Amino acid sequence: MALTDSLQGYWKLDEASGNVADSSGNSNTLVNTGVTLNVAGKINTAADFELGDITDILTIIDASQTGLDITSDIAMNMWLKPESVPVNNGNEFT
Repeated sequence: MALTDSLQGYWKLDEASGNVADSSGNSNTLVNTGVTLNVAGKINTAADFELGDITDILTIIDASQTGLDITSDIAMNMWLKPESVPVNNGNEFT
């Protein structure tokens, strides 16, 4: 099985601005509300979400999505680079 087999969504985050296109071929475009796009990423570009800014959101309109009605197991993958790492306070991060 290839990495790209059976993908329901694949967002490269390589847009300069606006909404985020689905590269899987399923047309599951993410609507961008406040997220800064086109920042330097590990591979090409990325999206920048600000800590504490609840208006930084990428969403998909339920009626517009294809194949994202989750009824069983799901696997999700993403790269994250936090701007800071929380201090470990015992068994939890604060």
